[in-house]
Amino acid sequence: MARLIVLETSTWAIAALFLLFSSCVVHILVQRFQPSLRSIPGPFLASFTDLWRFLKAYDGRFELALQAEHDKHGDLVRAGPNCISVGDPREIRQIYGISRLFQKSDYYRVAQPIVNGKRVASLFMITDEDAHKAAKRPIAHAYAMTSLLDYEPFVDSTSKVLVERLTTLYADTSKLCDFGEWLQWYAFDVIGEMTMSKRFGFLEQGKDVNDIIKTLNKSGAYTAIVGQMPWLDYMLAKNPYWGHLFSKDKLGISKFVLGYLQPRIEEASLRKQKQLASEDTKPLETRADFCAKFIAAFEKYAGQIPQSQLLGWSLSNINAGSDTTAITLRAIFHFLLLHPSTLSTLVSELKAAKLSDMPTFRETSHLPYLAAVIKESLRLHTPVGLILERIVPEGGVTLCGHYFPTGTIVGCNPAIIHQDSRVFGRRYGVNEFRPERWLEADTEELAEMERCFMAFGAGKRTCIGKNISLLEVHKLVPLLLMNFKFTLADPNKKLTIWNTFFVHQKGLEVYVQKA
Repeated sequence: MARLIVLETSTWAIAALFLLFSSCVVHILVQRFQPSLRSIPGPFLASFTDLWRFLKAYDGRFELALQAEHDKHGDLVRAGPNCISVGDPREIRQIYGISRLFQKSDYYRVAQPIVNGKRVASLFMITDEDAHKAAKRPIAHAYAMTSLLDYEPFVDSTSKVLVERLTTLYADTSKLCDFGEWLQWYAFDVIGEMTMSKRFGFLEQGKDVNDIIKTLNKSGAYTAIVGQMPWLDYMLAKNPYWGHLFSKDKLGISKFVLGYLQPRIEEASLRKQKQLASEDTKPLETRADFCAKFIAAFEKYAGQIPQSQLLGWSLSNINAGSDTTAITLRAIFHFLLLHPSTLSTLVSELKAAKLSDMPTFRETSHLPYLAAVIKESLRLHTPVGLILERIVPEGGVTLCGHYFPTGTIVGCNPAIIHQDSRVFGRRYGVNEFRPERWLEADTEELAEMERCFMAFGAGKRTCIGKNISLLEVHKLVPLLLMNFKFTLADPNKKLTIWNTFFVHQKGLEVYVQKA
């Protein structure tokens, strides 16, 4: 009898294993041979699981792995069973344009932290287009070109500190300067000034204050990796039982920002109470920083916007504003120092412009060679290195001559697009750092390069902080080149680069001399 029970148990176990194996095989076959997607080439693993892109994101150089696949297979690459990477720049307008609504994928939901039991999303993280419009409309004016002059004093204040620190610690000494670190600290402090009228203290202390940059990088790495298989987030950071173990970095960033935001909210609330009691007739906010504009917008749209959106707006600045600007500045100086003739041409343009001691945006924004250097640096080292995922809307879409049904995830990787020789390689090789390509192009060539330039995204969801980043770069690069001469410690040493959606660099070490 016991033997019979054992045999029956073994039979059931074998049957269960067979059923599980069969289910896995069926799932793989269904994923692998989906109509409309099965003919798209790519890594075999990616045809039936998102594990391929998960592992490549974990490796930290997703953009290189994807570039290799496009080099091998062409404009369309199947990066996952339902994810298509589009490498043809001519399809940018269709995917990211305003004529049809391609909503953001669940990748972006992974980036949303849970604060006090509710999701808080920066503008970048919001997937629903109606919600994005509602969150963007009240504060869009704060990022417009017409508002840039409001922020110049904040940039100037932080720039002076950077010049003083470089002069005191490194100028005309043999001391090695990790210039890339200082540029990161500068970018973080200046966005603090612009957002909260208060630097975070990176430049003064010469370090990562409270390890917030380290925390931001870890949070970004989590999103980049887990975002390739978004359902994992519900088992990890969004899990109600042990989610705190995986979400502490995102929460740490939120708490850091709240530490500066909350006093401003309380200050505005107190002033409003006094005003209602007729004790104070001053405007609710008199400062010109972003926080003042966020609070004013919240007051104006009272009842239409949750107070958590104040944190969401602030996170938009801190999360993206510090990284993109730092990456751009490091790329510009690294390329310039590797190409002395380009650096010399730029310095000559700056001298001829007779700039103020603290260059203004009005003085530098129209300098053609400076603009070309910035664009070429952003092209060759693009800040974003993952696919900007979108979901095919009702009715499907035809991309590169191939039809994709509703629900398919499609998108372009800006780092891939910027290496397209059909657009950017007509006069010089796409791997060359040649700012001249932007100046020597004819009208048609230049227009196409501009249309396909994705350093700040594309279409209706273009980075809202684009103008702010360009303001900082147009002011700081001339200022530093007017005050210092930088020399690479080792011109043959390559930077350490890793991709957590933003493509970071480390190892920009220089010697500093007064100009």
